[in-house]
Amino acid sequence: MTSSRLQNDAGHTQGARARRILIADDDKSVAFTFQSALELLPDCVVEIATSGAEALRLFESATFNVLITDYRMPDIDGMTLAVRIRQKYPLTAIVMITAFSTLQLREQAARIQIRKVLDKPVGLNQLRSVVREALEIPVRQSS
Repeated sequence: MTSSRLQNDAGHTQGARARRILIADDDKSVAFTFQSALELLPDCVVEIATSGAEALRLFESATFNVLITDYRMPDIDGMTLAVRIRQKYPLTAIVMITAFSTLQLREQAARIQIRKVLDKPVGLNQLRSVVREALEIPVRQSS
């Protein structure tokens, strides 16, 4: 296997055109659960950052198509992270997950073009659906 072709745990081959997803959540168990669910999507590489600062560092070294961020994190909150990512990487789709949804938060999210705000608890099928839509991955039909 060459360095440009990797294989994720679901067995999907990752080439140069792999879609990259970053999950920023200080709750490692939630992040790993989301990662496992999203690795089922075709041609997706999913990485985890356990803080907003770590997410920013990862963005400096790699391009991500989608950022999924928790709203409440101890160092840099999800909204601040989203603003910084939006400024530097305007093509990255951003999804925010929160247990603290308010009208004000949703209005702020809309202003900075966060694609979707999901209320906790988030279903894994719902998360996959939102990411699939953001990445424009067609839904496979069963025959």
